This record gives sequence, structure tokens and C-alpha cells, in this order.
Amino acid sequence: MSSFRLPHKNSATALSEHVWKLKDNKKDFKISWKIIEKSAAYSTKTKKCNLCLSEKYFILAKKPTLNKRKEILSTCMHTRKYLLKNAKESKRTNDELDEHDGANGIEAVPDDAPESDGEKHSVVHK
Repeated sequence: MSSFRLPHKNSATALSEHVWKLKDNKKDFKISWKIIEKSAAYSTKTKKCNLCLSEKYFILAKKPTLNKRKEILSTCMHTRKYLLKNAKESKRTNDELDEHDGANGIEAVPDDAPESDGEKHSVVHK
């Protein structure tokens, strides 16, 4: 991670702050990772992000971590790609839209919307 190598990024995360304190005190350290839970990111169907909810749970309920408790109040970063302001206009014609989903208008989809799950993430303006 660049926050461990570049001094100007020493406070980018709680982990980088901790690493830089160890470096300043000339202490040896080893960083190891493990997956504590796998969760799905934001779902447009449920309007929830199980990934963020799991992270908040582990910050609150488990043994002390380097995560900052203020992260609990932060909004889900995974919803951003589904916001209308991040949508792009589709190249489909009105006839194609009518034929496909009965819409009469513009279809907008996020730039990085997943295509592989077979589910269409779109906003249709009639």
C-alpha cells in the first residue's frame, strides 16, 4: 500500500497511522490479513449493503481493531454507482426500449454497472 511507503499519506487510514508510528519508533512489524466474513455489497433490491453492515458490526462488537469508530457513521460507498448523477445515457432507441421493457424514453445505466450477474441495473425515464 502506498500509505505505508509514502510519508505524505501517513494518516490515510488508521492502519497506515499505526504502521508509521511503528516505523518512527524503529520497531519491527509484520502485517498479516485474514478474511473474517464474506458479504455482498449494496443490492438495489434490498436497498442494503451487507458488506458495510458487517464491517460496522465487527467494529462495534468484536475485540479492538484499528478501525475508527467514526467509520460507523459513514455512508455506504457502494451505493454511489447507482446514483442518477453517475448514470450515463444509453445508446438504445425508443423502439428498442419499447420492445425490451415497455419504456418510452431514455435509459441510463451506471458506468461501472455489473453486466455478468444477468441482472440489469438501470434507471428508465418515461
